[in-house]
Amino acid sequence: MSMSLAILDSSMAMGLTVDEGSKLFGILMGNRGLSLEQAEALAESTYQMAQQNNVNPSAVMRDIANSAEIIAKFGGENLENITKTAVQAKKLGL
Repeated sequence: MSMSLAILDSSMAMGLTVDEGSKLFGILMGNRGLSLEQAEALAESTYQMAQQNNVNPSAVMRDIANSAEIIAKFGGENLENITKTAVQAKKLGL
């Protein structure tokens, strides 16, 4: 499967638009240098963490995708903490 199709497939599974999925994977692969497989694994674990915390996983993934510029400036080196923070923020209604 090509990278584009893999990103599209993952985006649809997470309830994201093509644009949001592209942003999300751009953050994971571009800023952090993750491979496609690593980016998919991090996105999946974040999605599952949101489900376990009773928050809308698609909303969490969308928040991360739409925060690409902020993450690029301040958090590209610490994506795992950003994903955890995004889940907790959504849990608190932020």
